[in-house]
Amino acid sequence: MSQWIKNKSCEICGRIEVGLVEMNVGKTKHYLCYPCMANFASDVLDYARMNLTEKVNEYGNTYFIDEEQKPQ
Repeated sequence: MSQWIKNKSCEICGRIEVGLVEMNVGKTKHYLCYPCMANFASDVLDYARMNLTEKVNEYGNTYFIDEEQKPQ
């Protein structure tokens, strides 16, 4: 969910006056702008792909990533 959160900046890049995503990790809330959230999500997927493949297969979960389409 995107929200306009006053007096907060992105915890990764530090930009202010942008729409932020409130992300909960455990009991901690983090506020990230959309570009940083996309980078964070990509990092999590890379980690899962490289380190959790056996567990993903064991639980029967699947994930996919749409490849970026470049203009031709």
